[in-house]
Amino acid sequence: MEGNHKADRGCTSNSGKLRELWRSIWGIQCQNRVKHFLWRACKNILPTNYNLKLRKVAIEDKCALCGKSESSGHILWGCKFVVDVWKETRLKLPRFQNLQHDFINVVWRLRDVRSEQDWDCFATTAWCLWKNRNSVKFKGRCKESKAIAREAENLVEEFLFKELNSCGIGVVIKNDEGQIMGAMSKKLDQPLGALEVEAKAVEEGVLLAKDLGLRHIIIEGDALTVMAALSGHTSPPSSIQHIIAGAQLWASSFSAWKSTHVRRNCNQAAHLMARNAKSIFECIIWVEDTPLLLSFKLHLK
Repeated sequence: MEGNHKADRGCTSNSGKLRELWRSIWGIQCQNRVKHFLWRACKNILPTNYNLKLRKVAIEDKCALCGKSESSGHILWGCKFVVDVWKETRLKLPRFQNLQHDFINVVWRLRDVRSEQDWDCFATTAWCLWKNRNSVKFKGRCKESKAIAREAENLVEEFLFKELNSCGIGVVIKNDEGQIMGAMSKKLDQPLGALEVEAKAVEEGVLLAKDLGLRHIIIEGDALTVMAALSGHTSPPSSIQHIIAGAQLWASSFSAWKSTHVRRNCNQAAHLMARNAKSIFECIIWVEDTPLLLSFKLHLK
């Protein structure tokens, strides 16, 4: 293991490539603490159990999630649990046959095979993985893989719109055959929280369905708190109470309606429309047409 470790680090010896990498890291559009974390991970100075054992601070170097040696490459990329988290993201990352001891080598290889990667989401997901690792180690609490992936995506979206002092919502309406009947990207000139944004998206979706003349609707969303409140199973938090009440009132005007919670990866189209809102002036609506970004990103026909 030690011999392989030294061999792997040889690929980082080019000082020009390193300077380019550091510039890329500090240029990522995410929170400063995330950029600082990624820099530390690539410098291999995170207090992983492997590093702590090398410094004779710890006796064991086992990963708290799987029991294997916890290097930076392991806890941020190679651990079985971590692999599941990356699969839950929208990144569609390649998997490498050889295990990467140092995380910087993962970054090098990704830059080589997929330089146009969404590095904002990649860096934030790695930070969320490290935060979960600390929670497991020091508190004995571990989040589900999909919850970690979603937390990262929410943080990226919130940061992008916070820079603009706004937020974005996305709506996609399909018929029972899965064909798109309408879509919306809308920018709201107020920095709402993630829960409020999800609730506003439901309300706007109901209003768009009404404008399209639909009579029977099924409202889908991946925010469990919002969908449970909309269906009446739970009371809504005070921050979204009036939004939920408004959505329920509009929904009652349909001949029939119901709401259902779906996984985030089943709701990617709406999230793409929400992210698109940061680049528009106010609101764009598509009727009986497929937005180009959905055609390209989701390969819809």
